[in-house]
Amino acid sequence: MDFNMVHLLKKLGNITGIILFSTIVLGFIVGIYFVGFAGLFHLLGAEYESIRALSLFVIVFFMIGFVIDLFVHPFSKIITEQFPNNYQSFFLRLAIGTSANWMILHALNAFMDTISITVVIEIIIAVFLFLAEEVFGDVSKKETS
Repeated sequence: MDFNMVHLLKKLGNITGIILFSTIVLGFIVGIYFVGFAGLFHLLGAEYESIRALSLFVIVFFMIGFVIDLFVHPFSKIITEQFPNNYQSFFLRLAIGTSANWMILHALNAFMDTISITVVIEIIIAVFLFLAEEVFGDVSKKETS
């Protein structure tokens, strides 16, 4: 085999491996979101027509949430740095993070006829998502320091 062909096959193998790994990791994360939402919906009495409807809801929530988080997290960090008190900082992050999550949940609930969530349940889920993010975010921050 020609050296260029071997080099090309190695690059193609690397690219394929990276894509496969990324797909598995992304699938795992979306799967965790799916199980979490299914559990919360069941516990809180939210209704959905089918697993497919819930899957679509979770995937769209994840994609929109990812984009929104790119703006919310830096904004939240900048704003909360102005408050030396940990309680004030936490409650400000709570307000910002919960508002962002609730906005996404409410918009998806309005657009999807196959999902039925009351406003109270939307807010409970938004708070739960924020608290889960805070807990898992703190663990990763402690491990890196």
